[in-house]
Amino acid sequence: MLTVKDDKGKNLYPLLEPDSYPAVCCMVADIGEQFSEMFGKSSRKVLFVWELSTALIDIGGEMVPRTISETYTMSLNEKATLRQRLEGWRGKVFTPDELTGFDLGKVLGQPCLLNIIQAQKKDGTPYSKINGVSRLPKGMSAPKAAGPLILFDLDAPDALNQMNQLPEWVQGRIKASETYKALLNPPPQAAHLDIDVDEDGDIPF
Repeated sequence: MLTVKDDKGKNLYPLLEPDSYPAVCCMVADIGEQFSEMFGKSSRKVLFVWELSTALIDIGGEMVPRTISETYTMSLNEKATLRQRLEGWRGKVFTPDELTGFDLGKVLGQPCLLNIIQAQKKDGTPYSKINGVSRLPKGMSAPKAAGPLILFDLDAPDALNQMNQLPEWVQGRIKASETYKALLNPPPQAAHLDIDVDEDGDIPF
């Protein structure tokens, strides 16, 4: 008999023990405008992925660092989680000048300390969750990324061609975005109209 059952979103790997882990940011990916059913609106989101240098797992016979990710609204509002995470990571608040525009690519490859706890999804499934990001303590060796560093901007001219560098699960989140759908189906361009200028040089309207 060939049977199948609901695995209730079972975790593929053991949960991380609640603790603080040295980590390095290996990916910053713009995943576009994502609709939230909870809030009934869309907002631009960015995905951060970290490698945990002291939490290794066997994949295909090779011990590689575990990864963990967190998604943020792209905002530096004082209540925004992204701002709280970045200020904790930097160990200082943003200056007014920095708040006018901060390059997220600066954090790529940078080490930090992640505080990880165990939480539960709405269906009761446990998962590992980031509860805080901070600077590495003095004297602690800074981890280096084992894999490639990836910075992905969905607004880049070659964004669609660059998507294949991303893991499939990240591509899936991007493809669900309104931004991606608009890239695949751009609005028709308005027809070009030649405007005649009269002898006095005034536009006639």
